Amino acid sequence: MGVAACLPIFAAMATWHTVAKAYFCKRVVCIGVESSGTTTLAQQLAKHYSTAWVPEYGRSYWEGRQYTPDAEGGWDTAEFVAIVRTAASHVTPA
Repeated sequence: MGVAACLPIFAAMATWHTVAKAYFCKRVVCIGVESSGTTTLAQQLAKHYSTAWVPEYGRSYWEGRQYTPDAEGGWDTAEFVAIVRTAASHVTPA
């Protein structure tokens, strides 16, 4: 496909609503135990693909939680939802 054939496609993409563009966006989640290199991997992937990465928020949450009165109790679903929402709010465009 030549450049001339691509121009209408690029023009259409420029007018897409943000939600439609997000549908085609790839996301990668790096999961691992502490000190396993997930942060380093996320940073290197973002650099390689010229995109954004989100620093780990779950650890910060846990570090604050361990000093609360209910620290010995189990985690509940609402806490995980709060962690995900907060982490998502930290995403910045590349």
